[in-house]
Amino acid sequence: MHIRKARLDDALGIAKVSVNAWRSTYKGIVPDDFLEKMTIQKRVEKWKDKISGKKEIIYVVEVDEGLVGYASGGEERGRIKKYDGELYAIYLLENFQKSGLGKLLLSYLAPEMEDRGYTSLLVWVLEANHSKNFYKRLGGEEIAEDKMEISGIHYRLLAFGWSSIRELRNQLSN
Repeated sequence: MHIRKARLDDALGIAKVSVNAWRSTYKGIVPDDFLEKMTIQKRVEKWKDKISGKKEIIYVVEVDEGLVGYASGGEERGRIKKYDGELYAIYLLENFQKSGLGKLLLSYLAPEMEDRGYTSLLVWVLEANHSKNFYKRLGGEEIAEDKMEISGIHYRLLAFGWSSIRELRNQLSN
C-alpha cells in the first residue's frame, strides 16, 4: 500500500474510484438512475483539471490492484466563514472501506492543509451516509446543516468541523 499526492495520470483511477464509490455508498439513498448516469469518462476531465490546477490538495492510495481511494481538500467554499479549510471528498472502493485507509489518507492531507495555512477544517456529508460516523469518531462536531438536490429530491447535508486542524491531527494519531 502506498499513499502519495495525485499526479495527472491518476485522473482515470480517481474517476473510477469516484463513480464506483458513489454507486456503492449511495445505493438506496439517491435514485438509481442518477447513479447509473454517472460516467467515468465525464469525471476524468474534471479530475485532470483539479490535479493540474494546484489549488486542491489530492492524495491517492494505491495497492497492488491499483488506485483504490483518494482524499481532496482545500479552501472552504463559502458556506461557513468560521472555517477556512474544507475536506471536499474522501472515497474508497467498497472492498477497502472500513480498513483504516480513510484515516490514513486524512493523516497525509491534514498536515499539508496546515502547511498551506489552513487552521480549521469542515466536511459536508449527506445525512443518510453512514460515513458521518467516521467524522464523529475523529472528533468532528456537527456544526451546520444545509440541503442539496439530486434528481429533484432534496437531501439534508450535515457539516462536521474541527476548529483546529491540529486537533484533528491528534485524533488521527490515536
